[in-house]
Amino acid sequence: MKISTSSDLYRHLDLPKACAEIKKAGCEGVDLWASPRMCEHVTPQSSADETRGIASDNGLAIVAVTAYHTLSATEPIDRFLWAIQFASQVGAPCVVTNGVDWKGDRPSFLGHLKPALKLATERSVKIAFENHSSQSFSATQADLLAMAKEVSAPCFGFTIAPPHLVIRGSDVAETIRRLGQRVSFFYAWDHVPGVDDDGQRFIWPPLHPEHHFPGRGRLDFASYLAALRTVDYQGPLNIRTYPGYCSQPWQTERITAELKGSVEYLSGIQ
Repeated sequence: MKISTSSDLYRHLDLPKACAEIKKAGCEGVDLWASPRMCEHVTPQSSADETRGIASDNGLAIVAVTAYHTLSATEPIDRFLWAIQFASQVGAPCVVTNGVDWKGDRPSFLGHLKPALKLATERSVKIAFENHSSQSFSATQADLLAMAKEVSAPCFGFTIAPPHLVIRGSDVAETIRRLGQRVSFFYAWDHVPGVDDDGQRFIWPPLHPEHHFPGRGRLDFASYLAALRTVDYQGPLNIRTYPGYCSQPWQTERITAELKGSVEYLSGIQ
């Protein structure tokens, strides 16, 4: 499986410099962040041609566009629709999002999502919905299976975030197997249970971002990769960490060194 990472590891750099560091660490792909209040390496003002060129110049495939904080119940869905459109223009197979901004129930959320499902179908882009320990309708394996049953649209799948499942007592490998080909994206995101969470939720801002790099925490990635192979997962292993969100954000050199170590770790267990 291809190894990629999210551009917001380098949220302090512009996109060309971020992509250069991602390539230096040995990644083959980049997940472009378009998430207000977090990281916006691409916005509605971005040129699809220029963005493709930046990735190509660094030998990176664009594996996703991540658009968190674009599905609030109190705001128009326009920004999320733009992310789908932009993903189709740059050749990204999916748009990653979640429901943490949503305060209503699952049926209301899915009703809100209908225009996005229509556009994603038209543009041949997957909506990869991330499980989240603090979201009432996506915290557990049972929640994800219920959502998969309720939304039959082929364009709707899931981003598996292992720590959020582990925190709420769900088996990650089993969740992958049960969701099958509805798994559209995978976060290679490590974790130390009981240290990086309070038993119910992920601790934010993170206290030990080094734990998130695959191979530095305690999660069983070998079993997760085996489950992904079982369901014929075609996406990347996208390294997901938060070194730029802690009280003392990391310097570029440290991020790249840790990222390189995780690329080597994941390459070694495939």
